[in-house]
Amino acid sequence: MAHALPNMTALRRDWLQHLARVGVDSGEGQGRVPCDCKRLGWTEWAYHDTARGDVVGQAEFLARHERGSALRYGKIVGEQITDAGRAAMRDL
Repeated sequence: MAHALPNMTALRRDWLQHLARVGVDSGEGQGRVPCDCKRLGWTEWAYHDTARGDVVGQAEFLARHERGSALRYGKIVGEQITDAGRAAMRDL
């Protein structure tokens, strides 16, 4: 039997499940839930990488571009689930 995560609430679970389904979402109208999930490492900003024309997570985006030049090559388009967020959902 899986153990309950102490920081997992019904709203956070719903947000993670939504992101797992849709990929990227702005989080508008979700209150603090998106911020809480980012703080816990379950989600991250999603960037449109204008240099490559794709949407990737913050970690990958920053790995592609030097921090000083990153803003020239991308724009935050929402939030996406991380591997840690997927693992948290599996632990439910």
